[in-house]
Amino acid sequence: MQKKTLVRTYLVREYCEACEEELKFTGNVLYSYPAQYTHQCPKCLKIYYFNESYPKLDYEEVEESY
Repeated sequence: MQKKTLVRTYLVREYCEACEEELKFTGNVLYSYPAQYTHQCPKCLKIYYFNESYPKLDYEEVEESY
């Protein structure tokens, strides 16, 4: 059986802690467990590692009211 649920979609971005620029995914993945996705600040060049690649889509279920 299938059920449809109304959802709201969000685009989630990560920003540099030092200069607040949006981080860019470098395309490099460390195949550790869990995998680490390398992101870099285009301004200060600081490198960050996350368990997910950004930007990413996130979803929130919307309660239907009639």
